[in-house]
Amino acid sequence: MTDKKSDIPAEIPVPEAAAAAPAEGDAQIAPDQVLALVDGSLSFQDFFGLSDDILLAWANQGYFFYNQGKYSEAEVIFKGLVTLNAGVSYYHTALGSIYEAQEKYDEALEEFEKALGLDNDDICAIVNRGEILLRKGQVIEAAQEFKRAIDLDDAQIKASQDAGQPPNPDPAAQRARTLSLVTYEVLKEIEAKVKEAQERGEIPPAG
Repeated sequence: MTDKKSDIPAEIPVPEAAAAAPAEGDAQIAPDQVLALVDGSLSFQDFFGLSDDILLAWANQGYFFYNQGKYSEAEVIFKGLVTLNAGVSYYHTALGSIYEAQEKYDEALEEFEKALGLDNDDICAIVNRGEILLRKGQVIEAAQEFKRAIDLDDAQIKASQDAGQPPNPDPAAQRARTLSLVTYEVLKEIEAKVKEAQERGEIPPAG
């Protein structure tokens, strides 16, 4: 999970909507609101009238728990955020990172896929997905993910330099550069073993 959140609050603020909620039995939900919630055109965040600042505060708290290694607590928060607004890439990337830290790799991949469906250039999601693919032995696919992340970061660095701004490499892309070297060594080893097998006649030569 990249450090996209800062100014972690001392405590999570009480949502304004909760303070102003009607008494039990008074609330009514219009049929069109139910349909909008079902088809995804209305988020639970909008339905409950929660501001982006409220969700940001919760995300900061979840990130704090993640950094403290309190993955269960972080998971609860980001699951809630994904439920409130499934259209934010960062929430899926964060939840995927938490799953990855807990070695729940299939769940993590699912969240990274959702994140990339919302933001195809989410470098953190790309790199984390590559890490899991590497763990699964899908070396070539992992290498492709790392290269993609590095290329995106290089483009961002160049754009910053062209604008006269100092370069700010993405931490996840920096990790991808290191992992690319490891992946390259693994690929060389695989290539050597394939060549040996070909020389022994165990598999046919390429082409």
